[in-house]
Amino acid sequence: MVKVLAIHGIGNHHTDLSWQDEWQKVITKSIHAWKPGTDVEVEFVLHDDLFEQHPIDLETSMSAVTTLLGGAISSLFGSGTRATRSARGLSDTIRWTAGMVAQWAGDPALRTQLRKRLINAINDFTPDVLCGHSLGSLVSYDTLLQVGDKADVSKLKFMSFGSQIGNSFVSGVFGGRLEMPKIKHWFHLFNEHDNVLTAPVRINDESFTQIDTSFDIPWDPMNHDAATYLGHTNAVSSAWSDVAGGSTRALMTRSLKAVQKLPRTPNRRALLVGIDKYADPSNNLNGCVNDTYRMSETLQEMGFEPNDIRVVHNERATAAGIRERIEWLLDDVKSGDIRFLHYSGHGAQIAGYGINSEVDRLDECLVPHDFNWSPETAIIDDWLFERYSQLPYDSRLIMVLDCCHSGGLARGQGVRSRGLTPPDDVRHRTLSWNPETQMWVARKISNAVSDLSDRGLYTGKVPGNDISKIGRALKLRNRPDKEYDKLRSTFGHMGPFLPVIYEACQEDQLAEEYQHGVTSFGAFTYCVTQTLRDARNSGKEISFQELLDRTSKRLDDMGYIQKPAILGPEPILGAAVPQFKTAQVAVKKPGKRK
Repeated sequence: MVKVLAIHGIGNHHTDLSWQDEWQKVITKSIHAWKPGTDVEVEFVLHDDLFEQHPIDLETSMSAVTTLLGGAISSLFGSGTRATRSARGLSDTIRWTAGMVAQWAGDPALRTQLRKRLINAINDFTPDVLCGHSLGSLVSYDTLLQVGDKADVSKLKFMSFGSQIGNSFVSGVFGGRLEMPKIKHWFHLFNEHDNVLTAPVRINDESFTQIDTSFDIPWDPMNHDAATYLGHTNAVSSAWSDVAGGSTRALMTRSLKAVQKLPRTPNRRALLVGIDKYADPSNNLNGCVNDTYRMSETLQEMGFEPNDIRVVHNERATAAGIRERIEWLLDDVKSGDIRFLHYSGHGAQIAGYGINSEVDRLDECLVPHDFNWSPETAIIDDWLFERYSQLPYDSRLIMVLDCCHSGGLARGQGVRSRGLTPPDDVRHRTLSWNPETQMWVARKISNAVSDLSDRGLYTGKVPGNDISKIGRALKLRNRPDKEYDKLRSTFGHMGPFLPVIYEACQEDQLAEEYQHGVTSFGAFTYCVTQTLRDARNSGKEISFQELLDRTSKRLDDMGYIQKPAILGPEPILGAAVPQFKTAQVAVKKPGKRK
């Protein structure tokens, strides 16, 4: 016998129970595909009545959308055409889903009731598999994380589908990081065409499997249908075959996992981006391509293999091209691995629009070749943190950014600073007219976080004009310190992964270029690589912090005003820069916010 406990998502599920017959048929058929004749028993957990005790209307749900999502419509839908939808284009399904998710996230009493009901069902039914659709997947995951000794779930398999677990606004509920529940296995079915706030989950654990269950069906414009997920070919061949047990595929999967447990040598990958030529020739630079070759030389001297280093230049360094290579860079990161991202080119800040089509933030961005002052053609942290925030704590992601952070202007004698100043129509989005002073002033943007330690490192130096800065995963740290620290302690983690980030200059400075004879380089890239070479030639270790300090002094000695900056976890900043070996840094329990 296989016993399946199923919990539904958004909708009126307690009055019309026909969906239960559909789920029962699909689940039974999927298991019988591997073990014909197996007795399949399915029980259902209903929760509409609990939400009805906490009513929420459409107006309130839209307010909840704005509050919960922080106006980050682009982080909801990712990059591309879906990111451009305004609030008016959101369907009632998405509005109600976001509202109910906000209700679930913001009402501790409701979450307690939901956990209690599901725990009772687990104890009464003792299922082999827990299936959670949409909002039901949030209830399931929240329960599995906090079940404690109230139920034995160690042998339970969990299947989430049509799920919002991986979205940034939900991750914040869990302190900005998702942890693997203490269960036997978790299968996450992900459909990239699902329009109901769903997202992939990135958990580095051998007991976690994400399965591509892409479908696009005309009769369901949301592509959110539960039965279609459950009966998808890839779900049947992977998740349900494992549930059925004894199949060839299941045995092969277990054998593969056994092989993966063998000791492995930590690996290294580096991505070097250099853009001298832009679609608008007036933005062209000198020395960025040279920077990538100089950095590649230095990395190979430090122990990187040539095959572990990729470069992308000029016309090939489009937004899509850079994203594709970052996916390669941050794919399959294991404990002890090192990932290195170097960017030489323009930097800029662009206005971000919220759920009500109003400017509600500034996004610091890297500027691809085809940049046109839109999120779709920029590399911003909203997209990037979904790739790095779940990395193992004892891995390393080092980012070296040789660009300006707030735009720049052409310098004298043909030397360019590495930042773009927005055109007037784009700049207008961040300005407002003051009738009293008869002057244009910077438009004030509400603080993303009311109480954040070292907020200047995360949001910029100007209060009221918060900037989403590259590598900070600010939207996952969007809670006051005390609440954030409590969440990290509750869920047993240290918050989102934080890279080591080197920046060529302060946010109010310009990243300059350097002429080495007749060859151009970024002044920062030249100095940081020379400092690394000097340290290697001396045979002495150099820490991440010492690398910054010595690079800064070298720039100062050369007459440059720019002061480089560094951000990263304090224990790692004091550790040695890896050269021919992986530096090991002890992972501490959650403590004071970093």
